[in-house]
Amino acid sequence: MDSDSPSSEHGFSLISSDAKRTRKRKVEGKDNVRKTRKKKHKTDSDEKRKKVGDDPAKLDFEEAKDTESNSEPDNEEVTDEFVFGICDTDDITKSVSASGADIGFNQRRFNQVLYGDKDRKGSKKKVFKRANKNRPMEISSKKPVPKFRKAAPVKKKVTRDPRFDDLSGDYREELFSRSYGFLDDIKHREREKVEKSVKKEKNPEKKKELQFLLNRMKQQELSDNKKEQQKRIERDWKKKEQTRVKEGKNPFYLKKAERRKLELAEKYKELQKSGKVDAYLGKKRKKTAQKEKKKLPVQVTRDPRFDDLSGDYREELFSRSYGFLDDIKHREREKVEKSVKKEKNPEKKKELQFLLNRMKQQELTDNRKEQQKRIERDWKKKEQTRVKEGKNPFYLKKAERRKLELAEKYKELQKSGKVDAYLGKKRKKTAQKEKKKLPVQVP
Repeated sequence: MDSDSPSSEHGFSLISSDAKRTRKRKVEGKDNVRKTRKKKHKTDSDEKRKKVGDDPAKLDFEEAKDTESNSEPDNEEVTDEFVFGICDTDDITKSVSASGADIGFNQRRFNQVLYGDKDRKGSKKKVFKRANKNRPMEISSKKPVPKFRKAAPVKKKVTRDPRFDDLSGDYREELFSRSYGFLDDIKHREREKVEKSVKKEKNPEKKKELQFLLNRMKQQELSDNKKEQQKRIERDWKKKEQTRVKEGKNPFYLKKAERRKLELAEKYKELQKSGKVDAYLGKKRKKTAQKEKKKLPVQVTRDPRFDDLSGDYREELFSRSYGFLDDIKHREREKVEKSVKKEKNPEKKKELQFLLNRMKQQELTDNRKEQQKRIERDWKKKEQTRVKEGKNPFYLKKAERRKLELAEKYKELQKSGKVDAYLGKKRKKTAQKEKKKLPVQVP
């Protein structure tokens, strides 16, 4: 096999014996042409030397002219295109079919050598067509099918709002109010229905919702009446101005402040008819007073409990000064006890019972504090007498004070005969505390 053949590297020959012979002949012919060119060049150079002489500059000039006129590209490599131009494609395919069964035949390489590389970018995409318009479209199986695919084109519904669309024309308030005036009667009838349902409704939540709806409807009605009044005032003013312009006077355009004055004059006439002028003016004065009060500088309030100007807090002096508060609290507790007994609503009864328990706890804590103070006062008196006798003072500690409190409590329980009940409760509490301290028994 010839080493110059393009498919020698694949282990089989793509060129027949006739093609090989023609190729060899061509190569030998090219070698002969080169030899003749060399001989001719030698003879030409000898003749030039004889003509020009021994001057080297003239000799170089003559050689350069000849090379420019007689220069031809010298292709030594013999390409595959040249070979296949000589060879017949039938011979190549026959040789391939003979050897392709036994050897691993590479069809892609064969097509590449035979037809050349095709530009992939320039290759056109295959366009799938259908034989009949009623048949479904043929789609390539190589492309993955999308998740959301439109089976058939659906026209999108375009909604049109006549309020903001140019096709409906411009908005004219007077024309609209004349065309849709019947809506005011419907609103009035609806308000009357809601008023009746508010009176009949017994469920408090639903009643609250209906009342809110009713108030809203009333407010809307008031605002509509106010707008109607403004328009009526403007219409009347325009008519007056038109008559004045016809008389030859200059027109006076109604300003906001002037319109407000006319509205107030109308309102005053209505209030005079209904006899509510004084009530309206009273409300107006209250509002103006509140506005003026807000404009004033903030007055700093002083709490005597936390202010240094009131002096230091002395508990004894405070209890003596405000001792009457204990009597007021006691009377309030008695009132709450009576209302708990009379009340039938379970929710309200529960709230009152919670309030009563809280008042009792406050009273107990106040009594306990008073007891502690009394014990401390008695102890101080004793210590003062002992110091006068020349003995060292003994300051009352927390534990000692606790013992004295228990002794006082024991005396009170003995008087009421509740010592055994108190001790029983105390034993239960201590037992529970001891039980918590014990290690947990694993079953």
